Parts: sequence; structure tokens; C-alpha cells
Amino acid sequence: MLEWWNAAYLARAGYAARFVDEATAALPGMHAAPSQVVPEDVFDGLMRQRAVLKRDQPLSEWQVV
Repeated sequence: MLEWWNAAYLARAGYAARFVDEATAALPGMHAAPSQVVPEDVFDGLMRQRAVLKRDQPLSEWQVV
């Protein structure tokens, strides 16, 4: 996922700013300057958001069968 985000969004000038703007708006803990955001930052924010949702909305997790 990290490599894909980098190749699809962060490495492409036309997409990088929007990707970072949307990640910053939607994910907790995204405080780096847009030019300093790396895929690991986005993934960390995604995992923090997952933890918040798990805590606040006690839903069953998806299970892969």
C-alpha cells in the first residue's frame, strides 16, 4: 500500500497536493508540512483512525475468509 500511494499520488505532482490535503483533513495526527509527508505518515494516521473508530463504535471487525 505504501509503495502504491507513493507511485500513484506522492510521486505525481498533479496528485500529491490533493492526496496530502485529503489525508490531513481526514486522518488524525497528520501535522507534517505537505512537502514532508511520506506514505508511512498516512498509514500511521490511518491506523490511528482505525483505533479511534474501534474504540468509539464497537463494531465487529471484518474477517477475511
